[in-house]
Amino acid sequence: MNGSLLNSDTAEKSTSYLRIAQLLRREIVDGTLQSGARLKTQELSKRYGVSPQPIREALQLLQGEGLIVIEPNRGASVRGLNMDRLRHIYELREAIEAALTRRFAEEAALSDIRRLEMIQSLHDTAVAERDIVAADKANYEFHAVIVEHSGNEEAIMLRDRYFGLSASLRRRFGFMPNRWETAQRDHREMLDAFRQRDGMLAYAIASAHVRMTMQELFARIEGDDLSAALRKISIPAQSAAHS
Repeated sequence: MNGSLLNSDTAEKSTSYLRIAQLLRREIVDGTLQSGARLKTQELSKRYGVSPQPIREALQLLQGEGLIVIEPNRGASVRGLNMDRLRHIYELREAIEAALTRRFAEEAALSDIRRLEMIQSLHDTAVAERDIVAADKANYEFHAVIVEHSGNEEAIMLRDRYFGLSASLRRRFGFMPNRWETAQRDHREMLDAFRQRDGMLAYAIASAHVRMTMQELFARIEGDDLSAALRKISIPAQSAAHS
């Protein structure tokens, strides 16, 4: 494995496919891998210095995200950014995160709420200092506490599955100018709902939070100077109509 991109002794473990998926995802989103490009398991296995198994798992993950297609007897190829699939992913996120946010409001201990307050304090500091890396980290931790509190392994798995795609898209297309201030406002409103033990209010805030994130991302994609492959993909009108 000397000289490979993944050369640690743990490369064959379960996290390997996530790292490989991250590398491939970035190349697809930024246009390095064009729509229609073939992704051959043996070539990728040699490139990353791992066995074929984590390569197959990475490709299956990317297929679930809509970035590639795997066809019988033909293998995997780049599909590009499919806006219908992306919209469906965000709709799924909205349903899951809203439900678990309501549950957190109704069941969380006071210590759990205090933990969120501490994370939000870090988020506020990062936003004030325009430290986007720290703000992004605090934002992830804020929502992770809420999701993981449920103990719902399926929900946690889905969160992890699609986090990489969201992060790659943010790196590629950027944020709206007031993105972090909007997140601050939503987090503070969630904290107020948690303190009041108002599950339905927390549900509504979380639902709107994810929906606005989707709408802002779609607006960034639509306004970006995309590659030829992406320009051919239209954003469904109903996506922007959600409110």
